[in-house]
Amino acid sequence: MNLAQRIVHASALLLALTGALAQGPASEPPRPAPDLAPRALEPEELDAVTIARIALRYDLDGVALDALAASGAPGLVLGVAVAGQTVFLEAYGSATVGGAPMPLDAPLWLASVSKPLTAVAVLRLAAEGRLDLDADAATLLPDGALGPPAHPDDGPVTVRHLLTHTAGLDVRSLGRTLADGEAAPSARDAVAAGLPPRVHAPGERLVYCNACYLALAAIVEGVTGQAQEEAYRELVFEPLGFAHATIAAEADAAYEAATVSGHAVGPGGVTPLAMPRLLESGAGRVRASASDLLALAEALTAPDAPPALSDGVRQQLLDPAVRLGTGLPGWTLGLAETAVLGHPAVRHDGDLPGVRAALLVVPDAQLAVFAYLNGTGADAGLEAASGRRDARDVLLEAVVARILGDARDADDPARGWPAATAATPEATPAPGLYRFDRVARTGPERMLAAAAPVVRIAASGDAVEVAPPPDLAAPATYRRADDGVLRRAGDGAPLASDGTDGRVLLHLGTTVGLERVRWLERPDVFVVSHAAAAVAALLVLLTWPIGALTRWRRREPVAWKLPAAVGRARGFARVGAAAALAILAILVALTLQVLATSDAPLAAGAPVLQALAAVLALALAGLALATAVGAVRHPRLGLRWAWHALAAVAFAALLTQGWVWGLWSPEALQATWTDLVGGPAVAVARTP
Repeated sequence: MNLAQRIVHASALLLALTGALAQGPASEPPRPAPDLAPRALEPEELDAVTIARIALRYDLDGVALDALAASGAPGLVLGVAVAGQTVFLEAYGSATVGGAPMPLDAPLWLASVSKPLTAVAVLRLAAEGRLDLDADAATLLPDGALGPPAHPDDGPVTVRHLLTHTAGLDVRSLGRTLADGEAAPSARDAVAAGLPPRVHAPGERLVYCNACYLALAAIVEGVTGQAQEEAYRELVFEPLGFAHATIAAEADAAYEAATVSGHAVGPGGVTPLAMPRLLESGAGRVRASASDLLALAEALTAPDAPPALSDGVRQQLLDPAVRLGTGLPGWTLGLAETAVLGHPAVRHDGDLPGVRAALLVVPDAQLAVFAYLNGTGADAGLEAASGRRDARDVLLEAVVARILGDARDADDPARGWPAATAATPEATPAPGLYRFDRVARTGPERMLAAAAPVVRIAASGDAVEVAPPPDLAAPATYRRADDGVLRRAGDGAPLASDGTDGRVLLHLGTTVGLERVRWLERPDVFVVSHAAAAVAALLVLLTWPIGALTRWRRREPVAWKLPAAVGRARGFARVGAAAALAILAILVALTLQVLATSDAPLAAGAPVLQALAAVLALALAGLALATAVGAVRHPRLGLRWAWHALAAVAFAALLTQGWVWGLWSPEALQATWTDLVGGPAVAVARTP
């Protein structure tokens, strides 16, 4: 069945159902209560529509229950709308651990699925002529809220930039919360103290921006002259038919009690979480029920746009507005462009502690899906076709597969994705470690970011291997397709690199930017830290012959007076110092070989380094013990213990670097030395 036939079939299904429901009670006299005892369907009831609905329900029930079990979340909601009508809406599990069943009409924390609703409010004001999307946002916000440009020749930040996450703000803050007892300010008061500084030219980079949607909420307040709750209710909630929605940080006691809370899922079980009171109201503070979200899904898929989304509002929500990479999906004015099983789509996810939500729309098929889980943790055993390890992706793909089918084509990996427009192939990402480009870091901030999750990119023959954090997505292979774009095996998702500053654009549900991670950000810091470790290790080793020489000259047999345990610890520390020097020697040898041949024997060197790292870790423990015991029991040897303490700090620094950046792996070493001394270019061939 092709796409058009599926749409007609779904529309006929909906018309038959709504017609049957409309003709029932209105034209018949009151009837006695129905007999709800189980019975077999009569032959005339087994029509195509009934069979299709039963089959869809059976399939989705199985997928939802499997996803719920694998995710460990207490409850799950799944809803589907086709051609403006809800065809499936069901809740599974419970609202709390062992509590009441998961509801369909209780408020849910939408998290960042709030952003499309804020976009509706802004676009509604624009459609009514009360707001210009290309106006300078600084003129619509409190004075000084939007700081000076990053560069003197940068243009103004517009409302459109805020909607598409291209305002160029420093987004180091993923979200701010209100303290207990702190009154929630209006959006305008929240931005009056200043938004994050501008660090890029507007329109230059697409970086997910919560502060941008706080600014949009402030603009809505300013244009309407109303408080947030009143403005959103008038512009969004009531026109869309929401019955259980609010944007308030806190509501009345009954509403708060009815709101489904989130849960942490871990090895120790499922733990309820206290939900944060967010400052960024327009970015993630809306609460609404599953039935409310299906009302939005119906409005986004109806054959004719309803009044709430008329005058081009729906078109701007569904049509791409900005793309910042060849063949890469971008953003509409409120939703992220994506593809699911080869079908072009738009999407927005929401994440809060213990909460996951997702809204997906396939415009060409008039299909929308809403998925919600009230628990976050490791999704054991789950992996979507996109490679993401997230129950939401599994659910969305399952609905699309059952209603629209799998449209991926091995002969056309670009199917469903934006067409490539470049005349020449995109640059190939340099091998190395990358992190998510969320923060304009400088100096100490870069050092403190060492614990951030990293993405590893490596070359493997004619392919590029990308390994995101294991709990986010499975490793993937990208090959050069006929359109010149690196595309992921399996679903054709694109990968792009600017080839200049080490920035990579990668699609993981939405397009995210990656920035290159240098070893501790600067090669000179790397060299100095290792040189300091070498000096410290040498000093530890030299204390042995120097001490022996001193004792011989003074005829002072001190060593034998030390406790045996301390003596052994000191000896062990010296072994560790020798190991550290051996590690540094191997690193220098690899560097020289890279310089000479551009091909270091990393596969052979890594096991040696891993073994030495284990010795170094044990030596560090012995060194710390010897330093502590010896400094207390033998203070007259304080100078020697000071050198030992310095060596312990140096060893700890080396071990920390190795643990954070994966020093003891061939891939990380190759990335490090590529950064330090340059390396061979990675040749990536086109897919045959």
